[in-house]
Amino acid sequence: PSRVQSSINIDAKVAENYVNEKALKYLKDGEVVIFVGGTGRPYFTTDTAATLYASEVGAEVILMGKNKVEGVYDSDPKLNPEAK
Repeated sequence: PSRVQSSINIDAKVAENYVNEKALKYLKDGEVVIFVGGTGRPYFTTDTAATLYASEVGAEVILMGKNKVEGVYDSDPKLNPEAK
């Protein structure tokens, strides 16, 4: 099972509002929580939001989809030629 939480208001059929306590409960119950919508504040990247939310819930890993990058790497292969 999974949940989608957003820091900006989105149709409830798509995502619920981000509430840290709810995210922690879902994770404790074995669900996957997908965070969307960035931080809800201008000038912050979605990468910033990913690390912020990961820190808040004590995540062990962050998985991010990037444009024109196929596969899973330990760092951005466009910026790091040594990425594995």
